[in-house]
Amino acid sequence: MPPTDQTKRIDSLYTLKAVCSFFVVTIHTTFFLKGWFLFIVGVAVPCFLAITGYFLYSDSREQELKKCKKGAAKAFKTSLLFFAFYWCIYSALGRHYTCTDLLINLVTGLKICSPMWYLAALWEALLLFWLIRKYAPRLIYYLPILVCLTYTLSTHGASLFCHMNTGTLDALRLNAIVTALPCLCIGYLIHKHKDWIFERINIIVCLSLSLLALIAEEYVSAKYHLPSSYIYLFTYPSVVMILLFCVKFPHFKIPVLNYIGIHHSANIYYFHMAVFVGLEQIGVLPSRWETVLVWLACIPVSMLFNTSTKLLSSLFKRFKGPTDCQNIKNNA
Repeated sequence: MPPTDQTKRIDSLYTLKAVCSFFVVTIHTTFFLKGWFLFIVGVAVPCFLAITGYFLYSDSREQELKKCKKGAAKAFKTSLLFFAFYWCIYSALGRHYTCTDLLINLVTGLKICSPMWYLAALWEALLLFWLIRKYAPRLIYYLPILVCLTYTLSTHGASLFCHMNTGTLDALRLNAIVTALPCLCIGYLIHKHKDWIFERINIIVCLSLSLLALIAEEYVSAKYHLPSSYIYLFTYPSVVMILLFCVKFPHFKIPVLNYIGIHHSANIYYFHMAVFVGLEQIGVLPSRWETVLVWLACIPVSMLFNTSTKLLSSLFKRFKGPTDCQNIKNNA
Protein backbone atom coordinates (compact mmCIF):
# COMPACT_ATOMS: atom_id res chain seq x y z
CA MET A 1 0.00 0.00 0.00
CA PRO A 2 1.63 3.30 -1.02
CA PRO A 3 2.30 5.84 1.72
CA THR A 4 0.18 8.92 2.16
CA ASP A 5 1.43 12.41 2.93
CA GLN A 6 1.04 11.62 6.62
CA THR A 7 3.24 8.52 6.53
CA LYS A 8 5.71 8.98 3.69
CA ARG A 9 8.56 10.03 6.04
CA ILE A 10 8.41 6.90 8.22
CA ASP A 11 11.73 5.47 7.04
CA SER A 12 11.81 3.02 9.92
CA LEU A 13 8.87 1.10 8.44
CA TYR A 14 10.87 0.43 5.28
CA THR A 15 13.85 -0.77 7.29
CA LEU A 16 11.42 -3.06 9.13
CA LYS A 17 10.09 -4.40 5.80
CA ALA A 18 13.61 -5.29 4.71
CA VAL A 19 14.28 -7.15 7.96
CA CYS A 20 10.93 -8.94 7.66
CA SER A 21 11.77 -10.04 4.10
CA PHE A 22 14.90 -11.71 5.52
CA PHE A 23 12.78 -13.41 8.19
CA VAL A 24 10.38 -14.73 5.54
CA VAL A 25 13.29 -16.29 3.64
CA THR A 26 14.58 -17.69 6.95
CA ILE A 27 11.28 -19.51 7.53
CA HIS A 28 11.46 -21.31 4.18
CA THR A 29 15.19 -22.08 4.07
CA THR A 30 17.92 -23.46 6.33
CA PHE A 31 20.57 -21.42 8.12
CA PHE A 32 23.09 -22.61 10.69
CA LEU A 33 22.42 -19.53 12.86
CA LYS A 34 18.65 -19.87 12.62
CA GLY A 35 18.29 -21.04 16.21
CA TRP A 36 19.60 -17.74 17.54
CA PHE A 37 16.68 -15.69 16.22
CA LEU A 38 13.98 -18.33 15.79
CA PHE A 39 11.86 -16.52 18.38
CA ILE A 40 11.44 -13.39 16.23
CA VAL A 41 10.99 -14.61 12.64
CA GLY A 42 7.26 -15.15 13.15
CA VAL A 43 6.65 -11.38 13.27
CA ALA A 44 7.50 -11.08 9.54
CA VAL A 45 4.16 -11.62 7.80
CA PRO A 46 2.08 -10.00 10.59
CA CYS A 47 4.32 -6.93 10.30
CA PHE A 48 3.89 -6.80 6.52
CA LEU A 49 0.12 -6.96 6.92
CA ALA A 50 0.03 -4.48 9.81
CA ILE A 51 2.08 -1.99 7.78
CA THR A 52 -0.48 -2.28 4.99
CA GLY A 53 -3.23 -1.65 7.54
CA TYR A 54 -1.32 1.34 8.90
CA PHE A 55 -1.27 2.95 5.47
CA LEU A 56 -5.00 2.31 5.02
CA TYR A 57 -5.92 4.90 7.62
CA SER A 58 -6.66 8.49 6.64
CA ASP A 59 -8.93 11.27 7.88
CA SER A 60 -11.48 10.47 5.19
CA ARG A 61 -13.66 7.37 5.04
CA GLU A 62 -13.95 7.72 1.28
CA GLN A 63 -10.17 7.80 0.94
CA GLU A 64 -9.89 4.66 3.06
CA LEU A 65 -12.48 2.85 0.96
CA LYS A 66 -10.66 3.94 -2.19
CA LYS A 67 -7.36 2.63 -0.82
CA CYS A 68 -8.97 -0.71 0.01
CA LYS A 69 -10.33 -1.17 -3.51
CA LYS A 70 -7.12 -0.02 -5.15
CA GLY A 71 -4.99 -2.23 -2.90
CA ALA A 72 -7.25 -5.25 -3.43
CA ALA A 73 -7.13 -4.82 -7.21
CA LYS A 74 -3.33 -4.55 -7.17
CA ALA A 75 -2.93 -7.57 -4.88
CA PHE A 76 -5.31 -9.63 -7.03
CA LYS A 77 -3.39 -8.81 -10.22
CA THR A 78 -0.10 -9.58 -8.49
CA SER A 79 -1.48 -12.88 -7.21
CA LEU A 80 -2.52 -13.91 -10.73
CA LEU A 81 0.93 -12.99 -12.06
CA PHE A 82 2.85 -14.99 -9.48
CA PHE A 83 0.46 -17.93 -9.45
CA ALA A 84 1.05 -18.24 -13.20
CA PHE A 85 4.79 -17.73 -12.68
CA TYR A 86 5.07 -20.54 -10.12
CA TRP A 87 2.74 -22.77 -12.13
CA CYS A 88 5.21 -22.54 -15.01
CA ILE A 89 8.20 -23.22 -12.75
CA TYR A 90 6.79 -26.21 -10.92
CA SER A 91 5.15 -27.66 -14.03
CA ALA A 92 8.57 -27.56 -15.72
CA LEU A 93 9.93 -29.49 -12.73
CA GLY A 94 7.36 -32.23 -13.27
CA ARG A 95 4.48 -31.31 -11.00
CA HIS A 96 0.97 -31.68 -12.34
CA TYR A 97 -2.09 -29.64 -11.39
CA THR A 98 -5.75 -30.27 -12.05
CA CYS A 99 -8.32 -27.59 -12.83
CA THR A 100 -9.59 -28.05 -9.26
CA ASP A 101 -6.10 -27.38 -7.93
CA LEU A 102 -5.87 -24.16 -9.93
CA LEU A 103 -9.28 -23.01 -8.73
CA ILE A 104 -8.40 -23.74 -5.10
CA ASN A 105 -5.10 -21.94 -5.58
CA LEU A 106 -6.89 -18.84 -6.83
CA VAL A 107 -8.81 -18.67 -3.54
CA THR A 108 -6.17 -19.90 -1.07
CA GLY A 109 -2.82 -19.48 -2.84
CA LEU A 110 -1.65 -22.73 -1.23
CA LYS A 111 -1.81 -25.30 -4.02
CA ILE A 112 1.09 -24.25 -6.25
CA CYS A 113 3.57 -22.26 -4.13
CA SER A 114 2.33 -22.17 -0.54
CA PRO A 115 4.02 -18.88 0.54
CA MET A 116 1.84 -17.15 -2.05
CA TRP A 117 -1.11 -17.63 0.30
CA TYR A 118 -0.18 -14.12 1.43
CA LEU A 119 -1.33 -12.53 -1.83
CA ALA A 120 -4.65 -14.38 -1.88
CA ALA A 121 -5.31 -13.53 1.75
CA LEU A 122 -4.32 -9.90 1.20
CA TRP A 123 -6.74 -9.05 -1.62
CA GLU A 124 -9.54 -10.93 0.12
CA ALA A 125 -8.83 -9.21 3.45
CA LEU A 126 -8.78 -5.79 1.80
CA LEU A 127 -12.21 -6.42 0.30
CA LEU A 128 -13.50 -7.60 3.69
CA PHE A 129 -11.99 -4.50 5.31
CA TRP A 130 -13.78 -2.36 2.70
CA LEU A 131 -17.12 -3.96 3.64
CA ILE A 132 -16.47 -3.57 7.37
CA ARG A 133 -15.24 0.02 7.08
CA LYS A 134 -18.29 0.95 5.02
CA TYR A 135 -21.03 -0.85 6.93
CA ALA A 136 -19.72 -1.87 10.39
CA PRO A 137 -16.67 0.26 11.31
CA ARG A 138 -16.88 -0.52 15.04
CA LEU A 139 -16.06 -4.13 14.19
CA ILE A 140 -12.48 -3.06 13.39
CA TYR A 141 -11.87 -2.69 17.14
CA TYR A 142 -12.84 -6.32 17.83
CA LEU A 143 -11.24 -8.16 14.91
CA PRO A 144 -7.67 -8.08 16.34
CA ILE A 145 -8.92 -10.60 18.92
CA LEU A 146 -8.78 -13.15 16.10
CA VAL A 147 -4.99 -13.34 16.55
CA CYS A 148 -5.77 -15.67 19.47
CA LEU A 149 -7.25 -18.06 16.91
CA THR A 150 -4.25 -17.52 14.64
CA TYR A 151 -1.88 -18.45 17.46
CA THR A 152 -3.96 -21.48 18.47
CA LEU A 153 -4.15 -22.90 14.95
CA SER A 154 -0.50 -22.17 14.18
CA THR A 155 1.02 -23.53 17.37
CA HIS A 156 -1.49 -26.06 18.67
CA GLY A 157 -3.44 -26.92 15.51
CA ALA A 158 -1.59 -30.20 14.91
CA SER A 159 -2.41 -31.33 18.47
CA LEU A 160 -6.01 -30.14 18.46
CA PHE A 161 -6.76 -31.51 15.00
CA CYS A 162 -4.49 -34.53 14.93
CA HIS A 163 -6.51 -36.26 12.21
CA MET A 164 -6.38 -33.24 9.89
CA ASN A 165 -3.78 -33.22 7.13
CA THR A 166 -1.26 -30.40 6.87
CA GLY A 167 -2.81 -28.88 3.77
CA THR A 168 -6.23 -28.51 5.38
CA LEU A 169 -4.73 -27.11 8.58
CA ASP A 170 -2.74 -24.57 6.56
CA ALA A 171 -5.93 -23.52 4.76
CA LEU A 172 -7.62 -22.98 8.14
CA ARG A 173 -4.94 -20.67 9.50
CA LEU A 174 -3.35 -19.01 6.45
CA ASN A 175 -6.29 -17.05 5.10
CA ALA A 176 -7.91 -13.64 4.99
CA ILE A 177 -10.11 -13.98 8.08
CA VAL A 178 -7.81 -15.75 10.53
CA THR A 179 -4.49 -14.08 9.70
CA ALA A 180 -4.68 -11.15 7.26
CA LEU A 181 -7.74 -9.21 8.41
CA PRO A 182 -6.85 -8.95 12.13
CA CYS A 183 -3.35 -7.72 11.22
CA LEU A 184 -4.78 -5.09 8.86
CA CYS A 185 -6.99 -3.91 11.72
CA ILE A 186 -4.05 -3.78 14.14
CA GLY A 187 -2.08 -1.54 11.78
CA TYR A 188 -5.10 0.64 11.08
CA LEU A 189 -5.86 1.15 14.79
CA ILE A 190 -2.23 1.92 15.60
CA HIS A 191 -2.29 4.73 13.03
CA LYS A 192 -5.64 6.02 14.21
CA HIS A 193 -4.76 6.07 17.93
CA LYS A 194 -0.98 6.45 17.92
CA ASP A 195 -1.00 9.80 19.76
CA TRP A 196 -3.28 8.42 22.49
CA ILE A 197 -1.02 5.35 22.85
CA PHE A 198 2.21 7.36 23.02
CA GLU A 199 0.81 9.46 25.86
CA ARG A 200 0.20 6.36 27.98
CA ILE A 201 3.05 3.92 27.43
CA ASN A 202 6.83 3.97 27.13
CA ILE A 203 7.51 2.30 23.78
CA ILE A 204 11.12 1.38 24.54
CA VAL A 205 10.20 -0.33 27.81
CA CYS A 206 7.17 -2.13 26.36
CA LEU A 207 9.08 -3.29 23.28
CA SER A 208 11.93 -4.59 25.44
CA LEU A 209 9.53 -6.46 27.72
CA SER A 210 7.61 -8.02 24.82
CA LEU A 211 10.82 -9.22 23.15
CA LEU A 212 12.17 -10.61 26.43
CA ALA A 213 8.87 -12.44 26.95
CA LEU A 214 9.13 -13.80 23.41
CA ILE A 215 12.68 -15.07 24.05
CA ALA A 216 11.59 -16.66 27.32
CA GLU A 217 8.61 -18.33 25.67
CA GLU A 218 10.78 -19.80 22.90
CA TYR A 219 13.30 -21.04 25.48
CA VAL A 220 10.64 -22.72 27.63
CA SER A 221 8.98 -24.28 24.58
CA ALA A 222 12.28 -25.73 23.38
CA LYS A 223 13.42 -26.92 26.82
CA TYR A 224 10.18 -28.69 27.71
CA HIS A 225 9.35 -29.81 24.15
CA LEU A 226 6.06 -27.92 24.10
CA PRO A 227 4.08 -27.46 20.87
CA SER A 228 5.65 -24.59 18.97
CA SER A 229 5.82 -22.88 15.61
CA TYR A 230 7.07 -19.55 14.35
CA ILE A 231 4.04 -17.96 16.03
CA TYR A 232 4.31 -17.66 19.81
CA LEU A 233 1.93 -16.26 22.39
CA PHE A 234 3.94 -13.02 22.52
CA THR A 235 4.45 -12.73 18.77
CA TYR A 236 1.52 -10.38 18.19
CA PRO A 237 2.18 -8.11 21.20
CA SER A 238 5.72 -7.83 19.81
CA VAL A 239 4.34 -6.95 16.36
CA VAL A 240 2.33 -4.13 17.92
CA MET A 241 5.34 -2.80 19.84
CA ILE A 242 7.68 -3.07 16.85
CA LEU A 243 5.26 -1.11 14.69
CA LEU A 244 4.75 1.50 17.41
CA PHE A 245 8.53 1.83 17.76
CA CYS A 246 8.83 2.53 14.03
CA VAL A 247 6.07 5.14 14.19
CA LYS A 248 7.59 6.73 17.30
CA PHE A 249 11.01 6.97 15.64
CA PRO A 250 10.16 7.59 11.97
CA HIS A 251 13.66 8.69 10.94
CA PHE A 252 15.42 5.61 12.29
CA LYS A 253 16.89 3.74 9.35
CA ILE A 254 19.78 1.61 8.18
CA PRO A 255 20.50 3.05 4.71
CA VAL A 256 21.02 -0.18 2.75
CA LEU A 257 18.11 -1.91 4.47
CA ASN A 258 15.93 1.16 3.98
CA TYR A 259 16.62 1.06 0.23
CA ILE A 260 15.83 -2.66 0.10
CA GLY A 261 12.65 -2.12 2.11
CA ILE A 262 11.39 0.55 -0.28
CA HIS A 263 12.25 -1.11 -3.58
CA HIS A 264 12.71 -4.84 -3.03
CA SER A 265 11.12 -6.22 0.16
CA ALA A 266 7.86 -7.26 -1.51
CA ASN A 267 9.67 -8.80 -4.48
CA ILE A 268 11.95 -10.75 -2.15
CA TYR A 269 8.82 -12.31 -0.69
CA TYR A 270 7.35 -13.07 -4.11
CA PHE A 271 10.51 -14.42 -5.74
CA HIS A 272 12.38 -16.15 -2.93
CA MET A 273 10.98 -19.61 -3.64
CA ALA A 274 11.83 -19.29 -7.33
CA VAL A 275 15.35 -18.15 -6.46
CA PHE A 276 15.64 -21.06 -4.02
CA VAL A 277 14.67 -23.53 -6.75
CA GLY A 278 17.06 -21.90 -9.22
CA LEU A 279 20.02 -22.01 -6.84
CA GLU A 280 19.18 -25.60 -5.97
CA GLN A 281 19.06 -26.59 -9.64
CA ILE A 282 22.51 -25.15 -10.39
CA GLY A 283 24.03 -26.81 -7.33
CA VAL A 284 24.59 -23.79 -5.08
CA LEU A 285 22.24 -25.20 -2.46
CA PRO A 286 22.05 -26.78 0.04
CA SER A 287 24.39 -24.63 2.08
CA ARG A 288 24.77 -23.66 5.71
CA TRP A 289 24.37 -20.05 4.43
CA GLU A 290 21.24 -20.92 2.46
CA THR A 291 19.04 -18.13 3.87
CA VAL A 292 21.63 -15.42 3.22
CA LEU A 293 22.38 -16.67 -0.30
CA VAL A 294 18.71 -16.79 -1.29
CA TRP A 295 17.94 -13.37 0.24
CA LEU A 296 20.89 -11.68 -1.47
CA ALA A 297 20.18 -13.38 -4.81
CA CYS A 298 16.60 -12.07 -4.69
CA ILE A 299 17.81 -8.46 -4.83
CA PRO A 300 19.20 -8.49 -8.42
CA VAL A 301 16.16 -10.51 -9.47
CA SER A 302 13.97 -7.77 -7.98
CA MET A 303 16.01 -5.09 -9.74
CA LEU A 304 15.53 -6.85 -13.06
CA PHE A 305 11.81 -7.26 -12.40
CA ASN A 306 11.36 -3.59 -11.43
CA THR A 307 13.27 -2.40 -14.48
CA SER A 308 11.31 -4.70 -16.79
CA THR A 309 7.93 -3.64 -15.43
CA LYS A 310 8.84 0.05 -15.72
CA LEU A 311 9.97 -0.49 -19.31
CA LEU A 312 6.81 -2.39 -20.21
CA SER A 313 4.67 0.27 -18.55
CA SER A 314 6.47 2.99 -20.51
CA LEU A 315 6.04 1.11 -23.79
CA PHE A 316 2.37 0.47 -23.06
CA LYS A 317 1.75 4.16 -22.43
CA ARG A 318 3.64 5.10 -25.58
CA PHE A 319 1.66 2.77 -27.84
CA LYS A 320 -1.66 3.25 -26.08
CA GLY A 321 -2.21 6.50 -27.92
CA PRO A 322 -4.08 9.60 -26.74
CA THR A 323 -6.98 9.19 -24.35
CA ASP A 324 -10.53 10.24 -25.17
CA CYS A 325 -10.03 13.44 -23.16
CA GLN A 326 -6.94 14.27 -25.16
CA ASN A 327 -8.81 13.64 -28.42
CA ILE A 328 -11.61 15.95 -27.35
CA LYS A 329 -9.10 18.61 -26.36
CA ASN A 330 -7.25 18.27 -29.68
CA ASN A 331 -10.48 18.45 -31.68
CA ALA A 332 -11.76 21.51 -29.83
